[in-house]
Amino acid sequence: MDNFLKWCKGTSRDLPSFYGETATEEGETPQSSHSTSNLLTSRGLIYFAMKYANDAVAHIICQEVSELVLQEIDEKEWKKQIIELLGDAYKCFLRLNFPEDDSLWQSAKFKLKVNEEKIMEVEALCNAFMALNGIKSSPLDQVSWEQKMLLFRSAAKEAQKLFPALGLTSIALKKKRKRKNPENCSKKAKSESGDMVTRSMIVKVPDRLKEGEKFLIMMNCGNYRRKVQLLATSSKKIKFHLDIPKDAGSDMKYYHVKTRGEK
Repeated sequence: MDNFLKWCKGTSRDLPSFYGETATEEGETPQSSHSTSNLLTSRGLIYFAMKYANDAVAHIICQEVSELVLQEIDEKEWKKQIIELLGDAYKCFLRLNFPEDDSLWQSAKFKLKVNEEKIMEVEALCNAFMALNGIKSSPLDQVSWEQKMLLFRSAAKEAQKLFPALGLTSIALKKKRKRKNPENCSKKAKSESGDMVTRSMIVKVPDRLKEGEKFLIMMNCGNYRRKVQLLATSSKKIKFHLDIPKDAGSDMKYYHVKTRGEK
């Protein structure tokens, strides 16, 4: 299962995901790899496969923790095994790309999912943490969302201490999001201030390209120029949206840009 998840993470973005991201970015090419996106909120075939594979791994970890709690074995060996399961659960959680301090956890949708134990990556992390620290579980109707989130964050913090190398992935993701946000805010501010206008563009896909291959075009309108990377589809033409300055003019043209090594 780990190999399958690594393969999904390392493969190229699929078309449903690409179109979903470009729609979210208002026609802009996705700036980051699909491997850094939130697994629980993203759309696409690869996300679908990763989501259910990771969920299955978390289910297995929960079952192994439950079985280990009931076993009567050497205490040292028991602790070693439960720590290993905590590490596996932490890896599962990190694959979500959904940090425990993300404000999205406070949304009604995720509050309900957490309360109803529908996010197995959270359950696996909490169960392993409780077993390691001798914390007994309470009935579902007696645990508030605040208590569950406190337990969840404590489990993530404990796992990060025990497995610091794994936690570097989460830290790097947070820094990347912080670097990205000011740029997004700047684009949004320009658009809202009236300096930019959204144009609908239709470009021809080069005949030489196969479906899924990338190509580069240069948009040209007056003094405004911008390179845009697109993904070839089965259709001969691609429609997308682009934000351009209001004073750029209306005569928008484009031409294909040859990449290195292309004839």
